[in-house]
Amino acid sequence: MNVPGIIAIGVLTLLAVALLIGWYELRRATRAEPSDPPPPPDPAGIERLVRDQIVVTMKTGETFSGVLWEETPREIVLRGAAGIGMADKRENLPVDGELLIFVSDIAYVQKP
Repeated sequence: MNVPGIIAIGVLTLLAVALLIGWYELRRATRAEPSDPPPPPDPAGIERLVRDQIVVTMKTGETFSGVLWEETPREIVLRGAAGIGMADKRENLPVDGELLIFVSDIAYVQKP
């Protein structure tokens, strides 16, 4: 066998292996589950307000008051909640049960 033929076969083999490794890595990367972003820091210290009466204003402008019963990095739970200034008469409307609010939808929180 001639030397140039052996070199050509070696180069083609290395190229095929490199292509297979690249294909495998790309396939594995596209199948991976996207990881959840880390929760945002809590600059307001809302965890200090658990079991306190609070007023939550949403980014949409709606406002709710209630007792902050539970909080996680992603949501808060209000008990005894009411929508403030709701409906045509601009009155407070009580919420049945607990109110789950996602932290990403909150504009700001106040303690009356």
